[in-house]
Amino acid sequence: MAEPKRLEAVIGENIRRFRGEMSQAELGEKVGELLGGAWSRSTVSQAESGKRAFVAAEIVALAQIFNRSIPEMYRRYDFGNVVISDSFVMSRTDMLRHTMAMDPSALSQLIFTAADKLDEARNITRRAIEDLGNAEQQQEWALDILTHAGRNEVVEDDPNA
Repeated sequence: MAEPKRLEAVIGENIRRFRGEMSQAELGEKVGELLGGAWSRSTVSQAESGKRAFVAAEIVALAQIFNRSIPEMYRRYDFGNVVISDSFVMSRTDMLRHTMAMDPSALSQLIFTAADKLDEARNITRRAIEDLGNAEQQQEWALDILTHAGRNEVVEDDPNA
């Protein structure tokens, strides 16, 4: 399992990941457009390396710039524990639960996956019902053969064969 990581470092890694090909200077300018004060390249570098605390408005602005949900900014993608403060470490399970709760793309994917599984289960059930119906017909035919065989009667071939 991954080592615990400070929340600022998690956010910083996400900034670096979500920034992609955008330069640090470009990101700083975009932050300035939304918050009224541009970040220098040095500030972006500190943020990406986890050496900078964030205020709520910055997280919202970054989510807007990257076209991400706010919970995605906090998500730890290597699924380790997150150090919130010196006295509080959030488990990977709790962190995942909190950061997945409002993510529309993850929710959509979950819904589509569940729908696919439901369709698959319906098809399996439909085939099982058909097979059961065929088995009942075969059983009736076999009983007819046994009944007629005891009377030395000739039975027509199975109409389902």
